[in-house]
Amino acid sequence: MRTKSFTFLIVVAIGIASCSMQTVESRKMTDAPLVNPSDEPVPVIVELFTSEGCSSCPSAERNLEFLAREQPVPEVEIIPLELHVDYWDRLGWKDPFSSAIFSSRQEYYGERFKLGSVYTPQFVIDGAFQASGNDSGAAAKFIMQASKGPKASVTTVVEGERLRIGIENMPKHETSSVFVAVYEDGLSRDVSAGENSGRTLRHNSVVRRLTAIGSIAADKSDFSAEYVLALDPEWNGRTLGCVVFIQENASRRILGAVKVKIG
Repeated sequence: MRTKSFTFLIVVAIGIASCSMQTVESRKMTDAPLVNPSDEPVPVIVELFTSEGCSSCPSAERNLEFLAREQPVPEVEIIPLELHVDYWDRLGWKDPFSSAIFSSRQEYYGERFKLGSVYTPQFVIDGAFQASGNDSGAAAKFIMQASKGPKASVTTVVEGERLRIGIENMPKHETSSVFVAVYEDGLSRDVSAGENSGRTLRHNSVVRRLTAIGSIAADKSDFSAEYVLALDPEWNGRTLGCVVFIQENASRRILGAVKVKIG
């Protein structure tokens, strides 16, 4: 079932009102190299597991784009990540953005949430909650819940393809990994087979590469590293960005994140 943007807005507004929260203006990502000062909105990552071969996924992708563009949850910066799984590829259409890495990541979440099987489209919010990508009310509720937990401070400085990362004030945590997700906006594909045959699909926040670059032990409260992005020349440099986030290895809970343009 496809969800229109205005319908999504109404349902999100209802979900926010139910938690006695007020509407605020959208917040746009800054191009400043140093990001995520302490007075910024609380970052919450929304992962969408999707596929060009899935007929119910385009509407979920529009829902994710709405969240990213409108930022409808007060005092929260919603950070979208669109991950294309590869298990649909054998069903008539090979998704050019799909990866077995993303399918494996979703399977870990399936175990975390004790699901009988994985599915698309699926939202995972800050590694702590999951919902259908077309259930906008649940998404709003879980984004608000995820924003209440303690977060680490994450800063980044971009110099060409070098990314300097600093993490401080880690909340109480188990052993965690630091990830860098490189994403691309403004992608478009004409689909000629499978469930979306004949449609032109447009995508934003598509994860091109997801890399674990380090680990933070349970008794450590800070982390620093320099990471070389090594961007693929086939990607559109003008629409690239990256998300740095910390995730507990066992619980999968995300403890902090920051989003920055690199194009």
